[in-house]
Amino acid sequence: MSKRRPLRLILAGLTVSLFVGALVMLVSGGRSAWSEALSDSGVVALLGGGGPVGGVSSRPVTISGSGHVQMTVVDLDGNPLTEGTVVLSCLQGGDVLRIEEGAVRIEEEGHVVGPGCRGQVCAELMHASHVPAEPWVVRPGVETTVVARPLMRLHGQVFDDRGHPVPAATVYFVAPPEADPMAVPPLVTRSTTTDADGAFSAAWIERPPCGPCEQARGECEGRPLPVHDQVMVVVRADGLAPGEVLVDAPGLDGRVVGSTLEDPITITLAPSEGLTSGRLTDEAGRAYPRAYVLARSTTRPYEQHRAEVIEDVFELDGLGEGRYDLRALQDGVELAVRKDVGAGDEVELVGEPRADGPDVVLVLHIDGGPAEGFVVDGGPFRGAETDMQGEVRARQALPGPVRVRVRGPGRRPTVHEVVIDDPAEAEGEEQIVRIELPSARDASRG
Repeated sequence: MSKRRPLRLILAGLTVSLFVGALVMLVSGGRSAWSEALSDSGVVALLGGGGPVGGVSSRPVTISGSGHVQMTVVDLDGNPLTEGTVVLSCLQGGDVLRIEEGAVRIEEEGHVVGPGCRGQVCAELMHASHVPAEPWVVRPGVETTVVARPLMRLHGQVFDDRGHPVPAATVYFVAPPEADPMAVPPLVTRSTTTDADGAFSAAWIERPPCGPCEQARGECEGRPLPVHDQVMVVVRADGLAPGEVLVDAPGLDGRVVGSTLEDPITITLAPSEGLTSGRLTDEAGRAYPRAYVLARSTTRPYEQHRAEVIEDVFELDGLGEGRYDLRALQDGVELAVRKDVGAGDEVELVGEPRADGPDVVLVLHIDGGPAEGFVVDGGPFRGAETDMQGEVRARQALPGPVRVRVRGPGRRPTVHEVVIDDPAEAEGEEQIVRIELPSARDASRG
């Protein structure tokens, strides 16, 4: 019986979009105006939300627009701000009401045209690098120029041990050791890269100025957003050992906790300690087709490296001082573990599951015909798309039950359990699994 453990990645695989979405939901308490604006604009809402964090908030009241609001958004130098979204709300009798279709993109030359209301119209900015310089309150029928200021930024530069800038290095921003697990990093991105001069920068999270709509929602004092007061800046580059520095973060209102942030931070990367390489096979010496190896530092848990297994060989570069724990995985299943490995070691890993599992053909049908163009994730399938026959294939699947998630155009995802045969019991080299998906009518209702 093979052991199965869920795959948990701590650094890689975090996309900026997921982090931003989580941050918006944390700040806004699930306010649907922010959700609509985020999906519409694809940019970050920087702490402009309403409602208490934690708890269940009531669904906001939506009203139809009345008249039109016209705005021009400029930066501190008077240049038009492009991209981003403006969310319009209406203040009537002490209540803040959402305006229907009130999430409006900023067009060329900074122009915004959106619905107004019979009351004060509050405009909240969703932008990756700017916040309002002061609260934006506008009136229908009156063209208004509003000013946005840039967020404070963390600046840094990366050098090697000879003092040369390191271009194309990856810079990660992670929680410091023993940080509050419920808090979020104080920067608007999880990672960035250095330019040709080894320089990088990232914007800090800031709270926008408090306007009348925020006051009416009771958000101006003590809006509960747990944010780390420090951030660990971790840098990795090919052929060099990782580097790191702990940086104090500004508060949400621009206060600096500890050292000032005017000067860029400097990180020097030492040469790599050596190349750790090895082989991964099952007990019979067979190679796994989709395996990879993770190396996690025993003293720096936020430092993790990944190497794909090519045939049965893997190489881990860029390791630093100290020891590492290795895990070999495939399709979310742990194959083998080796602890206390140092840079430069040669490692032989032997996986417990057999690598000669059956080739699996997953056949999807819907309404009596093949489900073409559906995406399958889970187990041995990684974003595989069905062909004209509704089929996806995977080689040498590991035996046992797996859950696959099926997504189709205009349909809600469905989850199905598939049992992959043990190779000792499989009747042939290929296992065919058929799944009948809910009809298009049922899926649209679901």
